[in-house]
Amino acid sequence: MKKFVVILCTLIFLTSCALAQNLSVPPAGQYFAVEERVVQPSNPQPCDWPWVGFCPLLIANPTGLAFDGQYFWIPRWSAGVGDPYIYKVDMTGNIVGHINSPALWPGGITWDGSHLWVTDYVGGPVICKVDPMTGAVVTSFPIVYSSYWAGVAWDGQYLYYGTNTGSPGSHTIYKIDPNTGAQVGTISVPSQDISGLTYYDGHLYYSDSQTFTLYQITMTGTIVDSSPTYVPAWLAGVTVEGGYLWNVDYDNENLNYYDLGAPTPVELTAFNANVAESGVLLTWNTASENECYSWTILRNNIEIATLPGAGTTEEPQSYSYLDEVGNGTYTYKLMQTDISGATSYSDEVTVTIGIANKFQLMQNYPNPFNPQTSLSFSLPDEGYVTLIIYDTQGCEVARLADGYKVAGTYDATFDAHNLPSGIYFANLNSTHGSLTQKLLLVK
Repeated sequence: MKKFVVILCTLIFLTSCALAQNLSVPPAGQYFAVEERVVQPSNPQPCDWPWVGFCPLLIANPTGLAFDGQYFWIPRWSAGVGDPYIYKVDMTGNIVGHINSPALWPGGITWDGSHLWVTDYVGGPVICKVDPMTGAVVTSFPIVYSSYWAGVAWDGQYLYYGTNTGSPGSHTIYKIDPNTGAQVGTISVPSQDISGLTYYDGHLYYSDSQTFTLYQITMTGTIVDSSPTYVPAWLAGVTVEGGYLWNVDYDNENLNYYDLGAPTPVELTAFNANVAESGVLLTWNTASENECYSWTILRNNIEIATLPGAGTTEEPQSYSYLDEVGNGTYTYKLMQTDISGATSYSDEVTVTIGIANKFQLMQNYPNPFNPQTSLSFSLPDEGYVTLIIYDTQGCEVARLADGYKVAGTYDATFDAHNLPSGIYFANLNSTHGSLTQKLLLVK
């Protein structure tokens, strides 16, 4: 019923406003007004792929999901009801940026290693190749019409997109050449619906919003595995990352994730940057590695060194690198490359050599975490400081700093072994003000 209402509203809008392309766009940095909320999934059901947790989104009507190795990209249905944006979101659900969407009714979205591909079932129907920095359309190709969004996937060579016409047995996945848009194959899907679509490890995964089911299929359409979703909802987009199947819930505006039981390429347990006698000493540890070819260190988003990985091992590994730099503030992250050439990134860590000149609370690492995570903060001058961890009810669960400190950069560790999975907040308070970061504990 909800799909019918959405479709009917869209048709009414398009009939009454033929020039929908001229809708005003909110100024950069202003997002569509959404009530901030944490929606706990209701009416849970048993899952073959265990439901691990969720992140609440401040995005109304999310319609798709892609992952670029560091961030999620989430478009939203915007035909006449809000901003036409594609949002850039971190793995805890925080919005970190956005670009203009080429679509009023975006369907699926995927990442091909350098660009986003987005379908538009109102202004076309077309599939658009989009610059992730500017939102500019690089190229576009016509596609088969669908009555609502139906997912997009990328297998490293070809694009796949789904269609839903509303008729039983009419749901098809189309395979196209990304250079020409030519159709090179089709896959018949034995289900009622294709709402989200992604490719991972030689298989396609998709969500069915009619039966509230997640599917794994072969490249010829044979079902390999499936699982009911944790909560019956409109499953708008799926992607796989870190051994989890991530799913956007259109109804509750949550980002859920399920354990596929797949091997994690690298279990990075710690990444730290500390001031040393002649620069910054970077150290990181892994619990295990799967086909890890190399580690590349980026300082302020510039590659400065590459170290060999351990390949495949279940043994913990330790790494270190001394970056010989002078006074200043530096941001570091790791790029891990596997044997196939695929890359993934760590969260960033920031360190200051010399007297800190900024009141700052850096994002914790790792995040999500289990059960420990590290936080860093800097003070431009001396004063009384508290660093307190709160749960979503506002109750204090840990106090990591409480006392007088001189100017500088400090590290703290939050141990949550006795706390349940969920969202927590780190609050840094001093005479300079108050800063807060969101933390996600997943056990």
